[in-house]
Formats: sequence, C-alpha cells, structure tokens
Amino acid sequence: MWEGQVPLSTVGWFRTLFCGLVLCRLLYSFGDQARYVASPIFDGYMAVPVIRAGVPALPYWAFISSGVGLAVCLGLAAVGIRGQLCLWLCLPLYFLYFGHLLGLSYIARKTNLIPLILLTLALTPNVGALSIRALLRGGSDRPAPAWTFEVPKLLVAMVYFGAGILKLGNQWWDGQSLQYFLIGHHLRSDLPFCWALAQQIELCCALSILTILFELGFVLALLFPRLALPCCLAALTFHAGTAWALNIWYLKYFAPAMLAFLPDVWPSRFALSADPHGRGPG
Repeated sequence: MWEGQVPLSTVGWFRTLFCGLVLCRLLYSFGDQARYVASPIFDGYMAVPVIRAGVPALPYWAFISSGVGLAVCLGLAAVGIRGQLCLWLCLPLYFLYFGHLLGLSYIARKTNLIPLILLTLALTPNVGALSIRALLRGGSDRPAPAWTFEVPKLLVAMVYFGAGILKLGNQWWDGQSLQYFLIGHHLRSDLPFCWALAQQIELCCALSILTILFELGFVLALLFPRLALPCCLAALTFHAGTAWALNIWYLKYFAPAMLAFLPDVWPSRFALSADPHGRGPG
C-alpha cells in the first residue's frame, strides 16, 4: 500500500482542496484571531515546536504578517503557482501564526495535523507541477507515491484511535465521565440540552460505548478502503452531534485532513492507481 502509486492529478486535487479549505478557514477567522492577540486576554507568549515552554510573542505587526504570508502561500499552493515552494514556506508561517493562538479552545489540538500534512505534500515529488487549470483539463496520469495519501489517513486514524484508548483508560464506558463532561459544559456555556442529557445515565452509557467503538473502529478505514465511506460518515455525524449539543467545532481545522480519504470514498473520480510508466489508461 505505502509503496504503491497514484496519479499525480489525484495528488494535485488533494493539494488544491486541502490548501483551499485551510485558507478559507484562516480567512474566516483572521479578524477574530487578530483581535484576540491584540487584547489583554492574550498572555504574550507563543508556542514553539519541541520547546515545551512558551517564548515571547512576536510584535503584533509580525504576527499579522505571518498570517498574511500563510494565506498567500496557501492560496498559491492551492492553485499550483510555485506550489512546492509555497508548501515549504507554509510550515514556518504556520508555527509563527498559530503558535500565538493555542489559548483559543477551537485552535488547541485541532490544528495539529495541518503542518504534518503540509510537510507530507511538500515532500511529494512534483506536487506543485499541476496548476488548477491543468487539473480542470484532466490533469496528468504521471505516477506519484501513494504515501501522500497514506500518511494523512494514518494521522487521522491515530487521532481517533488515541482518543478511544484514552477513554478506555478513563473508564468512559460507564457513562459517568460523559455525565460529568456534560454538566461541566452546561455550567460553563448554559447548555440546557447537556443538563437534560446528563440526567439520563443509561443514555450516557450507551453514547459513551458508541463513541469508543467509533473512535477505535475508525482504523478499519485504513485496513479496508471500502469502509472509508461509512467511517467518514460516522465521523461527520459524530462531530455534527458534538457541535450541535456541546458547541465543540472540531471539524473547523480537522475537516481538511479527512480529504485524504477521497480516493477511497469516491474512486470513480479520484483514481487509486497509476501506470508506473506514466502512460495513462489504454
């Protein structure tokens, strides 16, 4: 599986859709995030990879510049203009920008896969060779390494599987942990539905078990590609439920990573294999 090949056009579409979605999310929240860094709430530190302690934040103008630079590089990578170079530039700009924002609950842990997938794309040979115009005209059947998709899929599965293992360790299946979680959310955010649900311990227990089964079972999408569609639908249902009931919007920055499953979910549009000699079909 990892040593296989996929058409370069399939990788190009993944690059375009992934970078495009991250860009849209960045632009949508840029104003609010800029105001957060400028407000007294901001603690004046930024996170740096490997270094556990925070370091002093960049000047405000440098923070804004990093966000603008990240948006420009994501946009250029999405349309295939100097795509490979822009993907590499996105990496330091990501840390310079999002390192200031980990105090926001909808950012913390939810953007972790973005730099890893950007790195995977940047390492893919010729990933920036196809422009959006070339993709719309049919792209190219030249081969590209299958790990461009396998790595992001593995990362997504690891997120869910790790969450499931953590819940097992916390004895989540008894429903009491979910009950405590729901009550806490109600007290913080005034969510009457959470309070009402917390009174039903049997229902909390059932939902807890279903959550564990979903998170541990998502790895099946890796092992059996035909299960990718039901696993992804289960993920969308799960996150839509938590967004509606708990106001937890995990898919804001996590959804682009799910695009790695597109070749499995929609094989008729996104081919799964390529001619190793680049001759194309026929």
